Amino acid sequence: MQLHAPKFAFAAAIAMSTVHFIRGIFFMFWPEQALKLSAQVFHIGNTAKLQQLVNVTWGALLIGIAHLFVLVFLTTLLFAVIYNGLVGEQR
Repeated sequence: MQLHAPKFAFAAAIAMSTVHFIRGIFFMFWPEQALKLSAQVFHIGNTAKLQQLVNVTWGALLIGIAHLFVLVFLTTLLFAVIYNGLVGEQR
């Protein structure tokens, strides 16, 4: 079974952009709680210094989403093309 590479890449990019948007909103409105959650996930001991660095704006969020969308789209497209090349036409 081959993948339809552009559709697969677009779906992956949309999914990751949605997750990034939700995470960005969480950091924008509740930075302390988001840092506490991130500290537990990434094993960060002291979040006091990081709280000064967290300043998410709408512009930064949109630029991050655009960057992530392009990166995920291209990476997933490359993966799908390689996968389709390896699978080939099997019957």
